[in-house]
Order: sequence, then C-alpha cells, then structure tokens
Amino acid sequence: MVKKFYPSNSAFMVGDLVVTKYNSGCLRSILAQSHGIREGEIAQVYRDCGRASEEQREADLKKLGDSFGREVPLKTQLSSTVEYSGRADFVIKSDSAGLIVDECKGHVSKNTRRDVIRKGEYNLSYLAQLVSYMVRLRTQKGRLICGYYEENHAIHPVLERQEERIFKVEIDGDGSILVDGASSGFGVADLLAHQRAAVRVLENQEVGPRPDKAVRNQRLKHLRRRNQVRRSQMVNVPQFNLNASNINFETDEALQAELAKKGGNYFTEPCNVDLVIAAAALHANKDTGEIFCKGDKSWFNVKLTLKSADDKSIDHWVQVPTDKLEFGEKGTLAVFRKLQEFLIGLGEVVTIAKMQSILEKNFIDLDKLVGKKVNVDLGYEGPYVAKVPDTEEYAVYVKGHALKDDGVEVRLPDRSSAIQYAKSQGIDPGFIHILKFTAKKAPAKPSKAASTDW
Repeated sequence: MVKKFYPSNSAFMVGDLVVTKYNSGCLRSILAQSHGIREGEIAQVYRDCGRASEEQREADLKKLGDSFGREVPLKTQLSSTVEYSGRADFVIKSDSAGLIVDECKGHVSKNTRRDVIRKGEYNLSYLAQLVSYMVRLRTQKGRLICGYYEENHAIHPVLERQEERIFKVEIDGDGSILVDGASSGFGVADLLAHQRAAVRVLENQEVGPRPDKAVRNQRLKHLRRRNQVRRSQMVNVPQFNLNASNINFETDEALQAELAKKGGNYFTEPCNVDLVIAAAALHANKDTGEIFCKGDKSWFNVKLTLKSADDKSIDHWVQVPTDKLEFGEKGTLAVFRKLQEFLIGLGEVVTIAKMQSILEKNFIDLDKLVGKKVNVDLGYEGPYVAKVPDTEEYAVYVKGHALKDDGVEVRLPDRSSAIQYAKSQGIDPGFIHILKFTAKKAPAKPSKAASTDW
C-alpha cells in the first residue's frame, strides 16, 4: 500500500533534530497521520480563513494580469512505497522571473498579526511547505503571503483582509533559502533531510526514541547560533544606489538588450562530441606568473577553449615540451601521452622523426590551432554530480555509484541541491572535462623505421 507524505508536514532537519513550528513535520505526527490519527479537527473559522486568503490572492493576481494556475496538483514518488502528494496554492508564470509559487496563509489571531505581519516573524513550517513546492517545480522563486482577516459583520460570515505581509522567498545558487534577501538559516538540504527521515518512518512504521531534553536544548542553542551567523553574513552585504551614470547605458532598451544576452553555455553531462577550437593562448601559472608548469621549464601551458555546434564551450589545457625535457622523470610519459593523444586528435601522425616539425607547426603560432576540429570524450574523474538516467533528478556519484542513505539512493531535484548535499557529506564534486581526444580518421601508419614507443 502506497503511503503519502503531505507538503503541509514539511520541516527542516539538522542532524537528527526536526526544526518546526508546533507539531508540523514532527515524525511521530506523520506516523500517526498515516494511520488516520489526527490531533484534532481544524476549526471551521481557519478553513474559512484559508479559503478567503486564496480567493483574495486570486483577485489580486487577476488585477495584475498574471497568468497563473490555482490548486496545482504535485505528485512524485519519494520511494517505492511513499508518494509526495500536495497542491500548490498558486503557480504564476512570469515572463521576467519564470515560475513563481505563492503559498497563502490566512490568520484570525491578533497575536499572529502582531508577530508575523508586523514583526516579520514568519512560520518555519509554512516556509518549509512553500520551499517543498518550489523544489518540486524546479523554480527558485516563491512568495509566502500571510494575511490577517476579520469578520465583516455587515455581510456575515464573510472574512475580509485587514492587513497583509508578503515574504519573498528565494533558493540561492548554493541551495540556501533566503527570505526577503536575508538568510533563513536553512537550506534545501535541510528540507530534503527531513523528507528522507519521513520516508524512513513511513516505510518502517516506527520512530526512534526521543532525544534527551538536555541534549535537544543544547542542539537548539547551537542551531540558533548557526542561524545568527548566517543572518549576520547576509546583513553585511553592501547596498548600492545605481543610476544611469554608473550603469553606462544611455537607454532602457540598451540595458534590457544587454541583460537579455545569454550567459555561459557549458557541458554538464558525459558525452562524445565534435568540437572546434575557438581560442588558444599561452597560460600563465597563477603562483609563478610564468607559462611553465610550476616553474619547470621542460613544459609550458597552452589554454584552449573549444566549442560545439550548439555553442556549448569547455576549456582544456595542453602541456607542450621544450628542449629542456628529459624523459624518465616521474609523470613525464603520462603527460606526453596526453599531448600525443591531442595531436592524433588533430589528425597528426606522431612519430619521433616528425615531433619537432609537429610542435613548430601547432604551437609557435597558436592562432593556427583556432578553427581545427576534434572529437572528444567528456566525463568526470573522481566524485561528481549528474542526472540520474531517465529522470530529471540528480545524484552524487562516487566511483561510478550514486550515494545512498540507509540503502536508498539519494536523489535531488536540481544540480545545486546535489552539490550542496555532496559538500555536506565531505565530498567535493569535480567538473566535467575532456577525458580523451579521438581521431575521426585513423592516422596513416608510420614507416617501420619510426617508433612511437615513448
């Protein structure tokens, strides 16, 4: 029987500590709900308030002319026996910002009006619920809309909005969660850690023992300190007053044209691809400032930028020998084989007799390399993040195998979340690079007198 995890039960988890508001996200409550046990019925006034807040938001969106969907169903398998099942209040399609998720929360409590709407103390459980929708929809932007409602006695029992506060929520590039531009102290990894814990509870139908009260209080104190540090780091971001003189664009049209330009387009998945050398230049060592490898004048560095037919690019460094080279040093043959492979990829017939002329031909005037075509295998060496085959999800791979948690493959909704998860496990995932150059046509066989035994 498939069990369901509801987004309203979302929370953040740090270590084995569930951080939530009231009992939302409590693992014991999730287990009890799976058996049809609830702590109490929701009062009708709260149901009416929730409905009123959604109707008010719909009216606001219609006035703005935005294209949106209401009560958008979201379902996905978290495991073979547990399904994520919920409905996002509103999903807005914006031409400038892409998809935005709105989560509406209506309140009738004056204490809530004071704390949430006036003081800005948003509910962590509501934040976790909204971010769970954002993760499933693969969008970085959302809004938590909190309204205070009172009954209009003239048209009883209609609830009318008195005050409202909109918290702008964003998932940063490193997976951290920002609220109104400041760190919430939590990240997508904390949300997904709670989801995995909930899946284990629903699958095993048991919850571990409660942590000792003193231990729990100590962890909460540590968590508060951690979050204070994260928030203070955000507060120190400098503010800028931009104007036409320092933007350096005479018209808004010129600025928008520049902003519309596409950023870098890079390879993200292993593949075999035909590339063209778009740029070639001597590359200085960042420590020594010289073009030689770590001060060793037996090799110099050449940086290549290669592009595919669909304008994706990748950088590659070639180490070229000088007359100072002496074979026999550790690693010499390995480096030389990479150079030999690159030259064969260019279509050169690499022999000892031709080596001097080949190097002069390709590396004295580097512009002659530009425009040459090669075929390469792209991939990773060491740990990496990549898409799980036949899905839109990502995993962290070590020695060719996806990381697992309690025997279950850990899958994440996007690359940035997967990278953050890898780093939380002490793993620094590598970038994709050229593993091998391959010749499109086999080079002519060298004469018998020549040797390719390096």
